[in-house]
Amino acid sequence: MPALNNADGRPGSPRSSTPTSQRSYSLSDSDRKKTQLSLEAAKREIQKLHEIIQANINKATKNDQDACAKIKELESEIKLLHLAQTNFLNNAVHLKEAKCTLEEARTIELEDSTNKNKNLLEGTLQEKLKILEDLRIERTAAAQKDEANRKELLESTDGILAQASVLTQQITQIGTIEEKLAASISTFNHHPPPSLSAPTPLSTPPSVSSADKNRFDNIYVILVDQPSSSPLSLDAFQKQLNQASKEAKKPFRCNGTYTIKSGFKINLPTEEDQAIVADLLQSSPSLSAFKFKIPKKVKPQYIIKFTSISSAEDLAIDLVARNPFISKDTFRVVFSMKVKEDTHWIIETEQQYAYIFNPLFNVFIGLKRCTINEFISINHCKNCGKYGHTKKRCISTAPICLNCGKPEYDPAQECITKCFNCNELNNKLNRNEPTDHRTGNYRCPENMRQLRIARQKAGQA
Repeated sequence: MPALNNADGRPGSPRSSTPTSQRSYSLSDSDRKKTQLSLEAAKREIQKLHEIIQANINKATKNDQDACAKIKELESEIKLLHLAQTNFLNNAVHLKEAKCTLEEARTIELEDSTNKNKNLLEGTLQEKLKILEDLRIERTAAAQKDEANRKELLESTDGILAQASVLTQQITQIGTIEEKLAASISTFNHHPPPSLSAPTPLSTPPSVSSADKNRFDNIYVILVDQPSSSPLSLDAFQKQLNQASKEAKKPFRCNGTYTIKSGFKINLPTEEDQAIVADLLQSSPSLSAFKFKIPKKVKPQYIIKFTSISSAEDLAIDLVARNPFISKDTFRVVFSMKVKEDTHWIIETEQQYAYIFNPLFNVFIGLKRCTINEFISINHCKNCGKYGHTKKRCISTAPICLNCGKPEYDPAQECITKCFNCNELNNKLNRNEPTDHRTGNYRCPENMRQLRIARQKAGQA
């Protein structure tokens, strides 16, 4: 069984299983009235925030509709001007005929989106694309302004009840519409702009800073092995890779190239960049001596502690029903662990959804609020004391004492606490790691190093 650790690396400890609902509280009439007045005041504050947010949403929606109308008007004017320049016609009759011709071409383009029609219209839409690009820049500036407004609204709701954060999804939805509008402008030669409607209010997870979201970026890695016959320096390898990219006319983005024990490590921001570099390493003659591999991705996992649910299906249904910012497509139930009368559940998510679960501390399951933390699983053998495998797969025939690290364990004698792994590292690598702890202790330097490696594999470091 993989070792269970909390976010700070300590082994999980069972908690009291006494439900919160069994606790009793007594309030006097005056306290109850004060509480009711406080709740009503909070509701009024929430209603005011809701009205402010709804007004901003309506304003943003109107701006989007005006922008769409402006785009359509510019499209019509561009087509008329292009026909006028092509046919050198200055009278109203020729302009009318050119307009009819463009309308027919647009109908054909919508009905038949084959490569022949796209190539035919590509040369006639250059001026239109330039104007649409200017509009996209304006929309980007407007989006940045809206983002600043959203941050101000979030700061104003910081002291309100936690339920007020649900309303901020309406602002997030505006950002999604803006991204879709920008994408539709960049590909307008194939499709007309989609009609935008008012966003549907949704629930939202707690606010996530940009630093938290960036923790899950830069996860696309390529490991390159040095050729044994003629090893290169990092600068020489970078020059060869850059030259191969220029010759193949395949530019790519790179976060950095680093030297590792076996060769080089290339960090890339997207999967497309990773595919380009892999193709260059495979097809370029100057890089044919290098062998490379793409590390297997490990999905982030999270542990939900002390739940009263014993079925994976019931957990998935309850998690989605009681936590509206979590959808059924963003996670998968992996396995469970029985802890006295309660059950710990391990769930798994994709990298792009990790930001939903990462900032959470509690989720509602059943009739209680349960703790959720990131789950980092490392393999530690209880037979030989080493990391990377479990006791079931250990090939060592000489078990050690996990307290003193000696090959034989004598229960009649008291052994001195000494970490086996730290002692081995000190002897082999001339280190000065502390050894006054048990093998596998959560504060052991080697255990903490294994946790960091596991976090890096899961994209959580």
